[in-house]
Amino acid sequence: MSSGAVERYFRLPLAFLLATSLLAMMALVFIDVFGRYFFGAPIRGSYEITQCLMALVVFFGFPLVTEAREHITVGLFQEIGGAGFRRWRRIAIDALSAGVVVFMGLRLWEQGEALARSAQVSGLTNIPIAPFAFFMSVMSFLGAAVFLAQATLRAGARP
Repeated sequence: MSSGAVERYFRLPLAFLLATSLLAMMALVFIDVFGRYFFGAPIRGSYEITQCLMALVVFFGFPLVTEAREHITVGLFQEIGGAGFRRWRRIAIDALSAGVVVFMGLRLWEQGEALARSAQVSGLTNIPIAPFAFFMSVMSFLGAAVFLAQATLRAGARP
């Protein structure tokens, strides 16, 4: 896939949805605080809605952060070995990370199924919780696919 296609079909839609979710969360908090302090009328369930929006922000951002390689890392062993060793170490780390994220996605999917079976909703606003678990699972799988693509591209590249 070309860089332009990645930008058009991956980065831009996710970044737009991330920004929209963040904007909605900021607007909700602003209006809630304004209403609470000036009118004595906070938004009912704003805390729960903020939690749902935070899940969207984090998991829309996860594949983007993965693709940009902007994760927090610990550089304890970065200078050990030659260029070839460091390249294969990065491939192994990407593959291992993909496996861990797939496991996380599977567990989130199972959690979503359990939440759907029990028709679990938030306490005050009655927002169904299962769709958020399924969404987090799908974004985890997308992040794992990015890890695998990066490992594959690095393995095919010349050292």
